[in-house]
Amino acid sequence: MVPPIAVPFGFKALLYEDAVPSNGYTFGFIGWNANTQSTEQVKRGQYSIRVDYTGNYAGYAVGSGPGIDLTGATYVKFSIYGGSTGTEGKVIKVALNDFDHRQVPIILHERVWSTYVIPLNLFQDATQPGTPTTLSWLGFQELSASAPET
Repeated sequence: MVPPIAVPFGFKALLYEDAVPSNGYTFGFIGWNANTQSTEQVKRGQYSIRVDYTGNYAGYAVGSGPGIDLTGATYVKFSIYGGSTGTEGKVIKVALNDFDHRQVPIILHERVWSTYVIPLNLFQDATQPGTPTTLSWLGFQELSASAPET
């Protein structure tokens, strides 16, 4: 799991702010429904992305056309609202450009916004060594094998 880290204020680059960027994209696999302009639970701005996982091990990702240069960056920061009853303690995989080798597990918390700050150097393994230098997409994969979940 991700160790505690002081939560830095602000953002140097955004992958989503009320909409997927015009040069951005989304994708998913196995079973998911997404609303990229949900007004149900919004932390900042007017909209958030709501994802309902309908298939076991389903995944969803948001990407940036040319990618975001991570030179000088040390972490990625994002917030997730843990939705439906039963979400507390569920583990999902957060992936940076690669669901198989550049991923970190996080724990969800039910019916609250949680902010996650993950050092970039954790997004690596023996087959993909080294800190990522570009963020092409950030993905989230359901790991409980007990979908549906929100």
